[in-house]
Amino acid sequence: MCRNFIFFFLLTCGSITFAEVNFNDDIKPFIKEFCIRCHGPEKQKGDRRYDSLKADFESRDSVILWRDILDQLHLEEMPPKKPYPVQANRKKVIDWISANFKKIQDSQKVSKNGTVMRRLSHFEYTNSLKDLFKLDIPNLDLNHLLTPDNISHGFDTDAKQLKATPYLFSKYLEIADQFIEKAIPYKKPDSKKVVFRPQMMQGVRDSYVIKEGKKSLYLDIYGGVEKFSRSYLKRWQAPQDAWYKIKINAQAIAVDSNWKHYKSPKPGAPWKLKIIASNPALGRIHKPNIADYELETITVTDSKKDHEITVFLKKGFQVVLWWENGPTGIMGFRLMLNKQFKKVGIYAELLKKYGSKMEVFKALYNGPRLRVYQADINGPLYKVWPPAPVRQIFGANPPQKPTLNFAKKTLKIFAAKAWRRPPKNEEMELIFDLVEKTLAKEGYRAIAKGMKAIICSPAFLYHYQNKGKLDNYALASRLSYFLWGTSPDDELLELAAKKVLTDPKVYNQQVHRLLSDPKLSNMVRNFSSQWLHLKKATEMPPDEKMFKKYYSMNIANNMIQETEGFLKTLIDKNMSIYNCLDSDFSVINQTMAQYYGIKNVKGEKFRLVKLPKKNPRGGLLTQASVLTATSNGVDTSPIVRGVWVLENILGITPPPPPADVEPLEPDIRGAKTVKQRLIAHREKESCNDCHRKIDYLGMTLEGFDPSGLQRTHYDKKRKLRVDPTALAPNRKVLNGADHLKGYLLERKHLFARALTSKLLAYGTGRSMSYIERPEIDQIVESLKSKSGFKDLLVRIVNSKIFLNK
Repeated sequence: MCRNFIFFFLLTCGSITFAEVNFNDDIKPFIKEFCIRCHGPEKQKGDRRYDSLKADFESRDSVILWRDILDQLHLEEMPPKKPYPVQANRKKVIDWISANFKKIQDSQKVSKNGTVMRRLSHFEYTNSLKDLFKLDIPNLDLNHLLTPDNISHGFDTDAKQLKATPYLFSKYLEIADQFIEKAIPYKKPDSKKVVFRPQMMQGVRDSYVIKEGKKSLYLDIYGGVEKFSRSYLKRWQAPQDAWYKIKINAQAIAVDSNWKHYKSPKPGAPWKLKIIASNPALGRIHKPNIADYELETITVTDSKKDHEITVFLKKGFQVVLWWENGPTGIMGFRLMLNKQFKKVGIYAELLKKYGSKMEVFKALYNGPRLRVYQADINGPLYKVWPPAPVRQIFGANPPQKPTLNFAKKTLKIFAAKAWRRPPKNEEMELIFDLVEKTLAKEGYRAIAKGMKAIICSPAFLYHYQNKGKLDNYALASRLSYFLWGTSPDDELLELAAKKVLTDPKVYNQQVHRLLSDPKLSNMVRNFSSQWLHLKKATEMPPDEKMFKKYYSMNIANNMIQETEGFLKTLIDKNMSIYNCLDSDFSVINQTMAQYYGIKNVKGEKFRLVKLPKKNPRGGLLTQASVLTATSNGVDTSPIVRGVWVLENILGITPPPPPADVEPLEPDIRGAKTVKQRLIAHREKESCNDCHRKIDYLGMTLEGFDPSGLQRTHYDKKRKLRVDPTALAPNRKVLNGADHLKGYLLERKHLFARALTSKLLAYGTGRSMSYIERPEIDQIVESLKSKSGFKDLLVRIVNSKIFLNK
């Protein structure tokens, strides 16, 4: 028993105890020998000075300095020059600082650093409304109606940044009306069929309606660039949020064409016609807008036939058609065609005959195109009646004239689900009074006022959390919003009502249930997007002219699904978190496999694929989504990628550059490659100090361009060769991404701490401080025996940090 106690003490506090280490005899001489020359009275690199540092872990400023020293010792980046400390002495200092942080945690309650009052993020708000009303609306996103959430420490769940403004509240009122309208009982609308002939289809630039005399024959789509080649069905918008049946009669023309003037679908590749829903109220729908969502993609062959799909359309949306993998060089070909005819002197005659350049092109072009003969839309269709929102709130057979008792019972149940806790009588009395005034005259419209008051109240818009250790209802909410991104379901709320959810056995049964539910994809999607900055990949995509393959293969959507699928697989199969650093597999479909040059992957379903030997795509760092997100669309920057690795993989935030230093030194004449420019930039000592810790991490990824493809040269003429070698601060030479992955795996405990801290920050709504550092270190230590991603999530939701306010 005594030996077990000693082992536990060493595990939590380090292998060196306070009794063995003396600040004046052990720590202070170490600081003097290895730190003062760069952080003393003469120099203060990084604005850090340690010569007057004391064994003080009470002062916030002092704690920050000790935390910096600890981070640098873990990274083995300090000191940058000889003499270097003996490993045993380095470990002694690490353990002494860690033990002091543990002492701070033991003396302070987590609740003192707890989460402040926290509003639902837009992501959580949308999901909560959707579940509350049981709305079966794919891709429901209210972000375009709301002011953006502020991001703090990488996440939109940080309570201190989730402000509620009068403007935001006015939008909550508008959205409440839209949702409640779907739940009010109404007469079932009639289903109608609309037939779209070619003249009712609108083409844009690379898609035209082909006529014979005055008769419209069909719509031909020539190009695959979305903003130039989208076609849409005119003069029709979905009358209701509902399901609709769409039938499209289409054919692939000139399938065997493979003209050298542009990139057409590869021989044998399926021709993909993507069906998109677009909102004309948010912009001209011939170009993509923020409300677009994909309905389905159909494969078109050289046989003329009907393709029937059933899809959900939001009210007011129109149907858009796009040849997803169509040719990307149509405009260039058209110009070349014009020049050819001008040379032989017959272009003027052709213009006279056909009337315009466009008509000349349509008449003479005989390359590949996707032809649509007709489209039918039938709806709205309902799987059940009354629709789900009505059944959810008022039951399957709501009375024609609701009574006051019916209204009170309905609203009380609705409030309990909306507020994630039982409503208090005094809270409901105010709502009952509001409804009673107009119930006899307005019926369900009066009850709607009460519903609006409920979902616009702080009890719905803010997370419920009590002081100290979370009670049953607060724990149900925190767990559900962390793992599902939405409000707790009936089972969680029932266990909370029975006051048994805080029982460790019951709680962990629910943890595993939530981890096995499809809703876990919400957390994977939202967390990965913010942690890995995936939004930047679509906000600043690669240049269309320079990276045509990226667009012709529609990589933007596929690469995000790859990353999400990769992380979801790690959780579902409880695979090691260190696969994020490097793995011998990827989660890809045929499109991504072809993009990466991986053979024998058929079908568009994402699945785990064993990678060929020496293939660089294992892990997160070399996925197209990450490589694109860390570029600016035209160039790559080792600085940007290096900072990304430092912050998101190693969990260390570099200091901002000095105010008087330009992003790149002006005196870099003669430098050609990125590496040469960086060397010139680092000649200044103030720049070198920071760049020495950053550039090597990004330089090793220079073998990948802004679209995520491998490269050996910067230019098409192959004059500027890529050199992905770099010197790490520990003097180790890293040659390319594979060496970087090995280097990071040697420091995998830093990645484990970074990932743990980020998951805790995301789940609790507050950034982690030095107070939580010892418990985070305990979680990291436990990963030495079990490093599964699911194991980590289970430890996180059972930590004191998570279980307390």
